Amino acid sequence: MPHPAKSTVADTTPKSRPIVTHRRTRQTRSTTQSRLGIITDRNPPEEERPVEVPSRDLDPPNEDDSIIFKALLLELPKVRESYSFAQRFSTASRAPIEDELKLDNGERLEKVVPCWGIMSGLIGKLREALKSYTQPLETDPFMSRLTVESRCAHLPSSICGEHDTEDWVHSAILRPAIAVVQYLLYKDTVRRDFPNISSVGGQAPIPDGIVFRFSTDRKNAIIAIEFKTHNVLGHSWLRQIHELIDTSKTSARGSAAKFCWPDEGLKLDKPTRVLLQLWGQMRSWRVNYMILSSYEHTYFFFKPKDESNTLYITNDFKPNNNDLLPATVAFMAVALGIYSIHDLNLPPADTKHWTRRKHSLAPGLDPSTFPNPVVTLKLTEIERCA
Repeated sequence: MPHPAKSTVADTTPKSRPIVTHRRTRQTRSTTQSRLGIITDRNPPEEERPVEVPSRDLDPPNEDDSIIFKALLLELPKVRESYSFAQRFSTASRAPIEDELKLDNGERLEKVVPCWGIMSGLIGKLREALKSYTQPLETDPFMSRLTVESRCAHLPSSICGEHDTEDWVHSAILRPAIAVVQYLLYKDTVRRDFPNISSVGGQAPIPDGIVFRFSTDRKNAIIAIEFKTHNVLGHSWLRQIHELIDTSKTSARGSAAKFCWPDEGLKLDKPTRVLLQLWGQMRSWRVNYMILSSYEHTYFFFKPKDESNTLYITNDFKPNNNDLLPATVAFMAVALGIYSIHDLNLPPADTKHWTRRKHSLAPGLDPSTFPNPVVTLKLTEIERCA
């Protein structure tokens, strides 16, 4: 549902340079968490625990890394989700509207390609590129926009709904990423109006936000953004989507899962509803890039221009992993043309494994078409088979 744009956290100049820390599993609350009074729920009930995904921490900062890249590695606080308000609504995802379902056959989502680790090369490119830029002074107001203290000040200590989620994602992730993207584009630290993020109105389907290139004209829309609560991107979403994403770690590159388009929007599971919503927004706004975030989990989506029925999805990025901010900046840089889409090295969608299985007719992702693991035989096994 559309809603008014949120106010963002004002920039304040830090008194000292933030300490860059490499992210590892934490045994105690961070300094920032203590300062903000954020409570980390370490032992939630078993049924509420999300599916864990292995850490994808980057290497620790090097001495020759840009001061900006080091700031991107700063640890973000973990935020507890509160269930005291409207729990029923915080776990639901809306059914698709008629305009999202009534697409021509050639415009319907058919292939979903999981791409575990696809952002790694682009993050490395960003890391090296920032070294060649003129480094801002530590006292530059630009640097205060990248400190955790500035980004997370005055935010709610818990997330009770989608509006709180939006506040956290905007302030802690998206706004600092936009600041660095402007730095990449213009090679200075002067704040500019664009590219920037804005809420939008108009006829549904409407994303929660849009990254615009030069102005807020619809033709300048580059990236659609959707916010969901922890609960919506939990449980059934995590089980199915992460099962799919995990297959790409051991399967042939580009192996796609089949998405069965529904005839109506009733009785659809949560992953199907969310994917239909994202696809409808991308089609309606004619954008090829999408960000989906609950703050706890952030995903990046690509829709190739020459493939009208294919959607690529990355592994999730978490606030306690130091690749979240670099990945967000790199993703925006590709969408804005700072880097080429070819730098992502997206594999062609492969559906050869579909023909060997009996397909499900149920709407949504078909688990029978999830990619097969690649079996590598040892030399002795090959010789035995010869």
